Amino acid sequence: GSILMKEFIELYKGKELQPVKLQYKDFAEWQNKFMKSEEMKKQEEYWLNVFRDEVQVLNIPTDYERPAIQSFEGDTLNVEVDEKTTELLRNLTKETGTTMHMVLLSGFYILLSKYSGQEDIVIGIPIAGRSHADLQNIMGMFVNTLALRNKPEGNKTFVDFLKEVKENSLYAYENQSYQFEMLIENLDLVRDTSRNPLFDVMFDIVASVSDGDVKVDDIILKPYDMESKISKFDLNLEVVEYPKILELSLSYCVGLFRKDTVELLLEDYYSILKTITNDRNVTLNNIELINLKNNDTELKLDLFENSYLL
Repeated sequence: GSILMKEFIELYKGKELQPVKLQYKDFAEWQNKFMKSEEMKKQEEYWLNVFRDEVQVLNIPTDYERPAIQSFEGDTLNVEVDEKTTELLRNLTKETGTTMHMVLLSGFYILLSKYSGQEDIVIGIPIAGRSHADLQNIMGMFVNTLALRNKPEGNKTFVDFLKEVKENSLYAYENQSYQFEMLIENLDLVRDTSRNPLFDVMFDIVASVSDGDVKVDDIILKPYDMESKISKFDLNLEVVEYPKILELSLSYCVGLFRKDTVELLLEDYYSILKTITNDRNVTLNNIELINLKNNDTELKLDLFENSYLL
C-alpha cells in the first residue's frame, strides 16, 4: 500500500518513476531455486528444531463453545495508547536494545499466558519478506508468516523475558525465507477443523509516517476505514505506531468472544504496558490484571453457589 501511495504521488506531480532492478517474476524464480538450496535445508532444520516437541493449543476461556468447524465471523475494537505511555515504551526499547515490536509482542505473550494459564505459547507474525534491498520498491505478495514460540514463565522478570523474545525474533528473521506452509506440512500436525494449524493468535505492528491525512498540492488523501467483519484467527492484535501515539486494534472471532470480554482483554493489555514501563524488572507472576482477577472471583462465587445448592 505504501509503495502504491508513493508512486501515485510521484505520478500526480508529473515525475517519472525510477525503473526497478527486479520484477516480481524474478523474485518467484529466485524462490523456486531457493527451495532446492542448502540454505533452505538449514532454515528448515531451524524451524523443525523449534517445534521438535509438541505445542499445546492455546486455551483462553471463551464465552461461547468452540464450533466444530472454525467460524470466520469477526469484529474489531480499537484503543489509543496515550502519548506519555508511548514515550515511556520508546524509552524502554532504547534502554534495552530492543524494538517496539519486541516490547509489545512480549506484553501480548504475558496477556495470553495470564488468561490461559499456559507458559509455552506460539503467536503468528506476518513478515514483509523483502529481505533483499532490490525488493523494497516492488509491488507484489511477498508476505510470509513466522510462528514465534516463547515461554512467558512466571518466575522470569520482564526484562529477561524480553531478552528471550528479542533473541528468538532475530533467529526467526534470519530464517524467514522458509515458508510457513512447508513447516505445517513437515510437522505432520493432526488437523483440527475448529482451529488454525500451530497457532490461533496473530500479532503485527506497522509504522505510520503521519497522524492523519496526506496533503499533495491541492488535494488531500484520506485513509479509507474498511470495517472488516472477518476474523481468520481467535484473536489478532494489530498496532499502528504513529509519531506520538499507538493505536491498538484487536480483531476477534464473534463466535467465541463477546464484545465486553474483548474490551477487558484490551484494558488488561494496556495495564501490562503501563506496568512494564514502570518496572522492567517486575516478575511476570507479580503482574496483576484487574479484570482477570475480578473474573476469577466471579468464577469462584459461581462454583460456591452451585456447591451450596447441591
